[in-house]
Amino acid sequence: MKSVEKIEFGDFQTPLALAGEVCALLAARGEQPDFVVEPTAGKGAFLLAAGRAFPLAALRGWEINRDYVDEARRALVEAAVVAAASARARAQVECQDFFTHDWDAQLARLPGRLLVLGNPPWVTNAGVSVVNGANLPRKENLNGLKGMAARTGKANFDISEWMLMRLLRALRGREATLAMLCKTSTARKFLKHAWKNEGGVAQASIYRIDALAHFGAAVDACLLHVKTGANGPAEADVFATLADRVPTNRIGLAGQDLVADIKIYKRLRHLEGISPFRWRSGIKHDCAAVMELRPIDWENGLVENGLGECV
Repeated sequence: MKSVEKIEFGDFQTPLALAGEVCALLAARGEQPDFVVEPTAGKGAFLLAAGRAFPLAALRGWEINRDYVDEARRALVEAAVVAAASARARAQVECQDFFTHDWDAQLARLPGRLLVLGNPPWVTNAGVSVVNGANLPRKENLNGLKGMAARTGKANFDISEWMLMRLLRALRGREATLAMLCKTSTARKFLKHAWKNEGGVAQASIYRIDALAHFGAAVDACLLHVKTGANGPAEADVFATLADRVPTNRIGLAGQDLVADIKIYKRLRHLEGISPFRWRSGIKHDCAAVMELRPIDWENGLVENGLGECV
């Protein structure tokens, strides 16, 4: 059974090997950050991996768990990512509550190229409430729901979804990179909301990961990779693994809806809308005599319909 604390904080610590794969992918895609920011640093896996993948970048991490902060600081020194004497110069890990931190001011103080990466909590608003937890953002109608929908199940959301939107707002107008591990459903909802409301997504990709292997969680999860600072096409390539370079499909916004394959949708969208034909139910029942067939000669592939006709 999960502990109450693990449920409340969505505490799935990122394996160092996975953090290394993510940072290697980002480096291969041309990321050269001046600052690497980890808003929910945990025990420091992403800071360690980023320190090795981006040797010229300064590292900044924040974490609500004081014990994890101390552990992350020690790990950075012990792994020789930073020397003990210069640890404060290159890497800083502070104890901070994500929901009360002023991210607009914080990120504005970091000049140059910014990479915000990590693994925010994998827990829903309702999941925290069930255990009477307090690790929640200020109540907000995140998706602009109305009436009862705003007060009932439809108002439930992943905490990471709220965090991603908060970070996107803090990066508004700035060219930066957001790279986060999250549920694939969260990534889709975040992109849909951003494309429809927030703006600021110049480019986006989704890389699927094996959450069961890495976290012991039977959930569809991914790395969400977003370039900010401009409004690009409302589309995102989806890759089967972190190692793949050819996408399996491309999701996108079609009107108010998110479609699983925007290329197929564009090819077939002339079929969308009100059909010029009038369709009638009950056709199979009325035409059973000619639509229900029974085999009479398997070798020659012959069947007979209800009228006794061989077809």
